[in-house]
Amino acid sequence: MLARDPRKSRVTLNLDTYTPAFFTAIANKLASGASKDYLKNFGIGIETWRVLALIAVAGETTAQSICQFTGMDKGSVSKVMKQMLAKGLIVLATADRDKRVRLTQLTEEGQAMHDKIILYALHRENSLLSVLTASERETLVRLLQRLKENINRVDIDSSLYVKAHWHRESPQE
Repeated sequence: MLARDPRKSRVTLNLDTYTPAFFTAIANKLASGASKDYLKNFGIGIETWRVLALIAVAGETTAQSICQFTGMDKGSVSKVMKQMLAKGLIVLATADRDKRVRLTQLTEEGQAMHDKIILYALHRENSLLSVLTASERETLVRLLQRLKENINRVDIDSSLYVKAHWHRESPQE
């Protein structure tokens, strides 16, 4: 049962133009389909693939860098890295410049796993983008890069909006 009649709301979303709805739907469907296939065909989940791919690109990286790039939380990255260590996909080393920093690298087995999956991942990307021209793909990538660079600003602006519009005094006891 709904607490209020949604038809009486003065402001509603237009789901034909509300961009977060598009991002959410596309990301969820891509992740869901890929995760099933990755588990079935390669024995790893989508989060493991994300970390594996990022380490392959970086050569070596830290858990913190993985969190920053992927947007995954520290707990998820830590869990994935423990699983990857147990499967022999990665090794951890101490950074020369700072002994507190742990660097992650792919093992030969991890690199082989990456090399197997990357062609499938690129095929899925090509399938998704097949409705776009080369020029549209380039434009899309540039726009997505700009949006990604702006995401921290969105969080700051959202916090300021909440403070300005819904800031309430602490409940009195």
